[in-house]
Amino acid sequence: MNRHLLHEVEMMGIELCSPYNDGFTTWDIKKQLYLIQDRINKIMERAPSHVGEQKWLDENINKKEEL
Repeated sequence: MNRHLLHEVEMMGIELCSPYNDGFTTWDIKKQLYLIQDRINKIMERAPSHVGEQKWLDENINKKEEL
């Protein structure tokens, strides 16, 4: 897993919610996150399913937790 990518996205989330940033800065960050989300969604739509995938999703992604 690319920890650098996850770190960058997490930092974008922190900056997006920072009260020290103005709307111009946060809007730019939000647009970048929307573009990343769109690209990932398109890739995942084409991706095949795998054995054990739903179990992994339930254990790692679908559980309710606060970011």
